[in-house]
Amino acid sequence: MAVGLEPWLKEQFNANVPYDELARKLVTATNDGQAMMPVNTRLGVQAGGPALFFQAIGGKPESAASSVSRVFLGVRIGCAECHNHPFADWKQSDFWGMAAFFSGIKNGAVNDTVSATIRPENSTVEYAAAFLGGEPAKIRNGKTPRETLANWMVAPENSMFAATAVNRVWQHLLGHGMTESVDDLDKASPAERKILDDLAKLFVDAKFDLRWLIAGICKSQLYQRECIVLD
Repeated sequence: MAVGLEPWLKEQFNANVPYDELARKLVTATNDGQAMMPVNTRLGVQAGGPALFFQAIGGKPESAASSVSRVFLGVRIGCAECHNHPFADWKQSDFWGMAAFFSGIKNGAVNDTVSATIRPENSTVEYAAAFLGGEPAKIRNGKTPRETLANWMVAPENSMFAATAVNRVWQHLLGHGMTESVDDLDKASPAERKILDDLAKLFVDAKFDLRWLIAGICKSQLYQRECIVLD
């Protein structure tokens, strides 16, 4: 399914769609509650729009919570699905609070008419949608849970989103991110976060323009340093 999503992503990058808009399209994608089925018998995939995103990442609330947090916020909360994270501050409630935003996802199909709550299999505990960090989400009239999450996620004041984007582009261009792992922003040192947050603010001021970000990194002294290969 990731192959089917690739043409749509190429269109977005070619059109220089702002990164926050691209992320919003993926997180809030709908397919009218119908699971997307492969139509290309040779490739076994369907070239389609952003709704394929949820099939590509696993097609269920748990996988959506883990993937969205990792891809767009730079943190791995998957280990907190069954218990509190052993090596980070994320709690099981953090994981399922995020998963509750995606409670309407089943086998890749999306149904936003369900409540923003979720009960893990074989559990008596029901979790309500909550942003990473524990703040309960207020689902306002006319907004779906995923729209509420997207609004919080791409907000200019949410430095995790912009900093993760900068870190991933930096990794793509220079071969490594500013942190040891681009998926562990919460483990970054204060010095690393200071640089990332400063660049993230500039990225936000540039209206999440990816071409501006790429050009800026390519013009930097660090990027243009001569590479010496030692035999």
